Amino acid sequence: ITSMAWNTLDDNILASGTVENQLYIWDIGQEKCLVNIQLASTPLMIQWSQVDSQGMLVLHSSGVIKYLTMNEGRLKTVYNCSKIVPTVLRWHPKNDDKFAVCGNNGDVIIYSIKEEVAVRTTHIEELPVEDAQWNPAENYLITCYK
Repeated sequence: ITSMAWNTLDDNILASGTVENQLYIWDIGQEKCLVNIQLASTPLMIQWSQVDSQGMLVLHSSGVIKYLTMNEGRLKTVYNCSKIVPTVLRWHPKNDDKFAVCGNNGDVIIYSIKEEVAVRTTHIEELPVEDAQWNPAENYLITCYK
């Protein structure tokens, strides 16, 4: 297993990724696999939407971030991290359109899924971003470095 994430709106649902490039979505309450998707590369990070229980972001080892809607069952590429090695992926807690991806070079990128563009890029330190958390009530992101 390379990554796991509980669904933030349904505590019976767990997503996991494997070195065999598989993405699984499990219903723990029913003890069964709901979805099994073969990916092009290994899923390294998974983030469930905090607004829509069907949506998730998956960061692949290739640097591509894909958006999955469980009810549609398909992945859509939303961002390519070709210029950074991602260290953090965080979906905005109230705005399902935005997520942050942070890199090992200190970059912090806020991306809009609807606009299909980075709405803000910040470079604070030459150090890897260790963690990033959105403030749940506001529209700002706190980052920390080593």
